[in-house]
Amino acid sequence: MKIRVNGKIWNLVFKKNPVADDKKCVGYCERPDKKNKKIVIEDSLRGEKLLEILIHEQLHAALWVADEEWVEEVGVDLARNIRRVMEAMPEKFSNLLGENDG
Repeated sequence: MKIRVNGKIWNLVFKKNPVADDKKCVGYCERPDKKNKKIVIEDSLRGEKLLEILIHEQLHAALWVADEEWVEEVGVDLARNIRRVMEAMPEKFSNLLGENDG
């Protein structure tokens, strides 16, 4: 699946046991200047953890120079806040996977 982040296109890939820099991880983002760049996410992730890692890796894509600690903190906060809003107001998200209302 192709996704756009900050005007650039990444291939979003779900993969079992991704490895970055010779270490197993739950996700990684390749440099924005790389040709055919990828964001790779652990295939087994679900729920809020999946949302957190998707946000985390897209933050790297959008702001490559951002400090890992900042990306981690913001990713966790945004995932939690999105989940809480969706739980508190599910009616506002009822068509999220259905028709596109713009």
